[in-house]
Amino acid sequence: MILSAVVLLLAIGALSQGKAPLQLLHSTPLPELHDGDFDHFTADVAGNRLFSTAEENSKVLVFDLKTNK
Repeated sequence: MILSAVVLLLAIGALSQGKAPLQLLHSTPLPELHDGDFDHFTADVAGNRLFSTAEENSKVLVFDLKTNK
């Protein structure tokens, strides 16, 4: 009975991994940023903007999500 339960759990786990939960839609090149980590992200949903800060350049980067710039 325990063996059946283990096999069932493994089968359920394998089936649930069939489809990726996230999909990359597009990427945005960052010519000013060569190496470094991003510290914080926040989104302005109404304005379709993404704000981020990068360790390397000590600036707030603003991305327009409609134009991908």
